[in-house]
This record gives sequence, C-alpha cells and structure tokens, in this order.
Amino acid sequence: MLRLDALRALYPLLAERVVVTNMGATPAELHSLGHRPGFFYVEHSMGLVSSVALGIALARPELQVVAIDGDGSVLMNLGTFTPLARHRPPNLLHLIFDNQVLLSVGRSFTTATATGSDLAAIAAAAGVPRTATCDSADSLALAARRGRRRREPMTDVLTQLVAALQAGRVRIVDLAQPLGPDTPVIGLPPQFAASPGVTIEALSRYDERGPAWYWNALHLGEHTGTHFDAPIHWITGKDLPENACDTIPAGRFVGPACVLDVTAEVAADADFLLTRERVLAWEGEHGRIPPGAWVLLRTGWSRRTEPRDFLNVAADGPHSPGFHRGAVELLAHERDILGVGVETVGTDAGQAGGFDPPFPCHTLMHGAGRFGLASLRHLDQLPPTGAVVIAAPLKIVRGSGSPVRPIALVAE
Repeated sequence: MLRLDALRALYPLLAERVVVTNMGATPAELHSLGHRPGFFYVEHSMGLVSSVALGIALARPELQVVAIDGDGSVLMNLGTFTPLARHRPPNLLHLIFDNQVLLSVGRSFTTATATGSDLAAIAAAAGVPRTATCDSADSLALAARRGRRRREPMTDVLTQLVAALQAGRVRIVDLAQPLGPDTPVIGLPPQFAASPGVTIEALSRYDERGPAWYWNALHLGEHTGTHFDAPIHWITGKDLPENACDTIPAGRFVGPACVLDVTAEVAADADFLLTRERVLAWEGEHGRIPPGAWVLLRTGWSRRTEPRDFLNVAADGPHSPGFHRGAVELLAHERDILGVGVETVGTDAGQAGGFDPPFPCHTLMHGAGRFGLASLRHLDQLPPTGAVVIAAPLKIVRGSGSPVRPIALVAE
C-alpha cells in the first residue's frame, strides 16, 4: 500500500488525539494532509518517538495518544517495547510504518525488516498485549479503530490510579502506629478481663530451630495498637448480620475520609468532646458527610508517644478526647457512614464510662452496624475531604476486631 493512502485513511481517526511523530518522510506526508494543534513533530529524535509518546500517555492518562513511527526509528529503540508491555497504557496507540529503508538518510540504507525482522513479533515477544500487521489502508484503519478503543471506564480508572501512584500524583499515608511489646493497651477496672500486651516470641531466626527462615508467634488482644472494631465487639451489635471480621463484606473497608480537626480544643482540654453542632458546622464549610465515609477525629493525641502520656490515666480514670452522644447519634443514625476513627486508644472518650449511655460511641456506633478505628496516626497529613481510607482487618473467624494497618490515598 502507498504510505500516503494509509495516512489518509488514518487522518480522520486522529481528531482530538495527541499525535507524536518525528521529522521524517512519514510526518511530512501527514503534515501535508493538514496540521492539527495536537500534532507534535519531534526534531533530532531518531528512535525516541515511542518513548516520548509512552511518557505522555503515562503522565496524562486522560489524553488519547498516538505515536506514528517508522521502522528505522523503532529499530533504534527496541527497548521501548519493554516498558510499553509493562505499563500497557490503554490510551496509547503505536503505529509503525515499515518502509524497510532509512528514509531520513536516503533509500540506499535498508533496515533489518528488509531481511525478515518482524517488528510485530518482536513487540509481542516483549509482552505488548495486542499487535497487528496490516497490508492495506483499510485494514490499517480498522486496526487503528480497534486499538484506540478505550477500556471499560472502571479499568481506565484503575489504570489511571496506578499511573498516578507511580508518578507521585497520589500519595499513600500510613495511618498506623508500630505494633510491638511497647504498644499501649487500654486498661479496664480490675473486675473485668484485661487485654494482654503484645508478646512476640521467635520460633526460629536462621538458627537450629529453622536454619533458613525467621518467623514469630504473636500473643495479643484483638483490640491492640491501631485496630479495627467490628459491630460484634459491643453487646448492641452482637445480633446484627455481617457483624464480625470474617463476615463483613470487603467493600465496606474502603471509603472517603472526612477529617474533623479539633487539635486546638484538645490542646486546651484533654476531655474535649465533639458535639453535634460542631459536626454540622464542619458540614457547613466542607459539605455533607457522604455515604460510606470514614469520619476521622484529628486531635493531635498521637503525638503523645510515651505510653503514660498516651493513656493519660489519673486517679479518677483516663482523660482523653472523644465524641459527645449527640455527635454519635448524628453520625450513626443520620449519616450513612462506615465508622469513626480516632487517635486515642479507643473510640470513646477517656471518661465515657460515666456518660449516659456509658461508652456512647461503642454503644450507638456498633448498635447501628458501624465500625471503629483507634490509635490512628498522621491524620495531620490528610485534607478535610478528598482522601480515601482503606482499613481491612484480619479475617478472624467471629473476630470482634483486629490490629490493622490502614492507609489513606491523598491526591497531591
């Protein structure tokens, strides 16, 4: 087929596309059909068209990118097939004209394709998922139409997320504290069973007990360190369906984060309680708390790294911030949230044992089938809205909770 005929067949498909090509004979013919704002002709770039196009496609996943290349250029940069196969950007279409000669320096210099090298086979061997060889303008246009079709919308979203993570446009924030023998554990009155601290016993460590491996046995309570509270944790949630760590649907561990900052108030009053009015005021500034959200109370309490300061126990019991009953009722019954998260050792305030009802956050939240996250860190790295939190507990059979390492995805 004539190259110009092939370009004519392709030209209508290039509308609203970013086209990356070089300065050889093929782009000259493309230019003769009519330049468009999205056409880029890369000078002195023999071999780099594919790399430039791949970079644009990965950096701007919302754009549709077409690379128009020649065999000589591609043969100078065959290594591009490897990252192309690895990243597989759905928004990139790579077209290669096999001229079998280096047109940029005259037709007397033949390329490897003139003696049997198959560029489509090389690309496929490198792992490029879809390749096609076309011998007519119509078949090329058909292959291009198929190649430029976008993946299903959700597949595109996931591909864009991976690209954003790799490019640093989305940051992962670790919301957990380290879990070890020094991890603070909530204290209970002596008449109740106490949760043990963390004990880590080495089963082997590259020694006679196991010469090539290292592993430990752990002994700890479910609600130790940064942890997840399931509805079955409290008597009000014991009869609810899907109330334990192994029966809660996995999709309910992921949701948008709403971060309420009360660090100034807590600095002045360790017993500060978040009220219904304060939640409504936050919504007046940031919008209504959306369904399926994690509501996170940022208090600055996680800066208390010494266990004594963190638990803050006095003669009349522990003192730490938490939720007023009115705020819990609003969140548990009037907002369809996943649950609440706090920086303190538990989701209730330190003095909540004397509230009406006692421990209102546990009583009302779990009674409504909501969850709790405790001993969180780094909430100061999250915006008031816009982050996504993933907090999946261990799938403990009939588990009332579990240590967890929640993460937040934050757009930069």
